[in-house]
Amino acid sequence: MPFTIPLRSDLPHFDISVELEGVNYTLEFYWNTREACFYMDIFDNNQEPVLLSVKAVIDQPLGFRYKLPKMPPGCLIMTDTSGARLDPVWSNDLQRSDLGDRVILDYFESAELPVRG
Repeated sequence: MPFTIPLRSDLPHFDISVELEGVNYTLEFYWNTREACFYMDIFDNNQEPVLLSVKAVIDQPLGFRYKLPKMPPGCLIMTDTSGARLDPVWSNDLQRSDLGDRVILDYFESAELPVRG
């Protein structure tokens, strides 16, 4: 069963610390104004980069293209709870994003992932 990682909606740039399968990581989210999208960086417990500049998109495992030794062993997936399948956005007018509200981030532990042959 996945667990939802709490995200902030009040800042266009923030980081959160989270333990994933016994290892502490920092997830940094930032709004890219030019591309009108959020990106995510992952850092290990020593603040060393694990994965940088991953576009935060709906229904795709974040960082799935990379097999890096320090990556969390499970899978991070963003979901649009409205069912519209829209990526997260930042509103300058409202000074809010829809991260943590309409868009949630779930972590699926490695034991829950299907085995690929």
